[in-house]
Amino acid sequence: MNRRVRAALVFAVAAVATAPGWAAGLADARIDPPEITRGAGDVRVSWRLDDAFPEEVLERLQSGIPVTYRHRVELVSKRWMPLVPDKVLSRVTVETTAEYDSLTRRYRLERVEEVEVRGREVDAAGALPAERVTEDPDEVRAFMTEIDAVALPLPPGLREGPKRWIRVSASLGRRFVLGIFPSSWSVSRETPLAP
Repeated sequence: MNRRVRAALVFAVAAVATAPGWAAGLADARIDPPEITRGAGDVRVSWRLDDAFPEEVLERLQSGIPVTYRHRVELVSKRWMPLVPDKVLSRVTVETTAEYDSLTRRYRLERVEEVEVRGREVDAAGALPAERVTEDPDEVRAFMTEIDAVALPLPPGLREGPKRWIRVSASLGRRFVLGIFPSSWSVSRETPLAP
């Protein structure tokens, strides 16, 4: 075996062996059934992640590494063909970030919201609160894992149909092990949109 190939294999095995342990505590995480309320031009969706903020994540946060959960809620149209991907009609992405300041012993919490309708970004009117500071780890846990009344816009001219679903997903990560191998955790849930 070529020396370079052998070195690459050893490097790959070492990278997998040193994968971060913070995702191990998220094996039982799940999304509770979302609460869906229809409005005039939008759908309000609230959801909560259960078992998605274990002690490993809190320890990582308290060591000075910022933690970001990326929540996404989508209105999708299911396709008739099994291998054709679903069509995303609208999407709201909410990033919740927590950062611990060891000098003040406080957590800085931040939410950023992006709204897309049929692939085009639109203004996030009525966006979630942007930033706050707290000392309470339970408030951090709730801020990171509970999302209330996100306004998911209905595209103009949308026809009602049995193939409309609300898909909620959450992920933690987007970091790289040894600067090369991506490492993340994600969970999702789909619910039919009632007419």
